Amino acid sequence: MANEAIGGILTEQVWSVWDIGKPQVTNKLMAKYGYQNQGTFTLVREMARELPVSARTFYGYEDNKYHRSVSVRANVGDPGAGNDQTFVLATADLDASNNFYLREGDVITIPSSEVQAHVYAIDVTTPSAPSVTLKPFRSTANIGALTAATVLPITNGAFGAGTDQPDGTVVGTVKDTFYTQIFKESVGVEGDQLAQENWFTHYDDGRNVKGYFTTGLLRAEYLAALKIDGAFTLGQARTNASLVVAAGVDGAGNNIQGTKGFVPHIRSGGSSLAYTSGSFDIEDLRDIGTYLRTQFVNSGNVVVMSGVKLSNDINSAAKDYFVTDTGSSIMTQVGEGMFGGVQNMKGIVNFKVINLGDGFNYYIYVMDNWSNPETFGVANLEFDKKGVIMPVSSFKDPNPMGKGAKVNNFNVRYRASKDGYSRKFEMWTVGGAGGGTYVTSIDSRNWYIRAELGLELYKTNQGLIIEE
Repeated sequence: MANEAIGGILTEQVWSVWDIGKPQVTNKLMAKYGYQNQGTFTLVREMARELPVSARTFYGYEDNKYHRSVSVRANVGDPGAGNDQTFVLATADLDASNNFYLREGDVITIPSSEVQAHVYAIDVTTPSAPSVTLKPFRSTANIGALTAATVLPITNGAFGAGTDQPDGTVVGTVKDTFYTQIFKESVGVEGDQLAQENWFTHYDDGRNVKGYFTTGLLRAEYLAALKIDGAFTLGQARTNASLVVAAGVDGAGNNIQGTKGFVPHIRSGGSSLAYTSGSFDIEDLRDIGTYLRTQFVNSGNVVVMSGVKLSNDINSAAKDYFVTDTGSSIMTQVGEGMFGGVQNMKGIVNFKVINLGDGFNYYIYVMDNWSNPETFGVANLEFDKKGVIMPVSSFKDPNPMGKGAKVNNFNVRYRASKDGYSRKFEMWTVGGAGGGTYVTSIDSRNWYIRAELGLELYKTNQGLIIEE
């Protein structure tokens, strides 16, 4: 009878746990069997930040800052009180066509003295070296010497009556390129083992049987999720032209592409915070909030993807700030702000929340895979002492060809065609045992798993890495 029962479920009724339904269902199922790969893939999926994409390479846009400062190219001497100062704009202030942001009529504040200096003239006789003349507002004020690389903020603007309008500014957008990565995993079972596997029934809302899944599949899906989590943590996009499928096999010559993970994204575009393991200072969170404000994040929810040792250190440093009452208003914000209104997800992921009164809610999320001694917990990697900090936000799509819709600052993108074919998480079986249609004479059955996913991440300047 066992073989007969299994034979009926090895057809289209066999389900992957990723297809069972809501993320919280998958989370609970895998937790029964040692869900040691909890990490970035799990977190983003549980936050309902999954979107289809039709191409393997896809693009997004970020708008540039509306306003910026300028810098000095070379040292200039002290002009004396009441006198003009002249300096050359730094090369970094010019684009490829020698355009620049500074305009006549701007007012610069000299950092060392707070002297207000009017941009009186800009000489572009040499286009690659614009010469700026500053005139102090007060006859007793001294602009002083300016050294190379000094940053000069534009804080004001002043014009005389009857004058023309200043030139306009162009903000523009930055085009970001992202890639999906193909993940694969397999599991095989001999025929007699099929009779011993534990099988579980999945029901629809009407309590009708929709399908079955087995512990054998859980093993394969655990391994697949482990690899996906690793890619979303530390993955890199391919730049090595020789990284292609080898000659003489299926797919020969095709690129083996990778997706860029959170850590490389933020290391290349964000900031960092050094700390000593075992001595986290709660004031460091205030420093993080200060940094976020410099990156135009004024308030809101901030996720801290944390190794367990860092999480313990933060916990010890901020015991009085943790909120454990899931009925409180701040935990309600977890469901509304972090999980798209799915309230019961806040209890499943077991966030710890800190609010220091600086306008930010810091959600501490322990990344179990970062403690795995076979992956990110190995010596000299030790991700259990690290943390990744990102605001949870959305912004208006600045794509010149877009419709102005809201864009999340990070998402999981999965390959899917417009006609319904999805490579988000595929599972199929080939075998000569267990019932159903046999396609081989071997007394076994194999399950195959494939996913094609990519991490999409914007505004990396707002992210930080905490590490020793």
